Amino acid sequence: PEFIEAFRQAWDETAAEEAAKDENFKRIYDAYTAFRAEYAKWGDVGYLK
Repeated sequence: PEFIEAFRQAWDETAAEEAAKDENFKRIYDAYTAFRAEYAKWGDVGYLK
């Protein structure tokens, strides 16, 4: 739905702003984003379709 995409865009903007201001936030957010990308691969193959 459109509102979910709006929330996602708002979060992406907020995260980018925070990452620019706070090195610790950036480090943690980068690690979290990498984990989610890797985990998504398993989600795609973890269930029979």
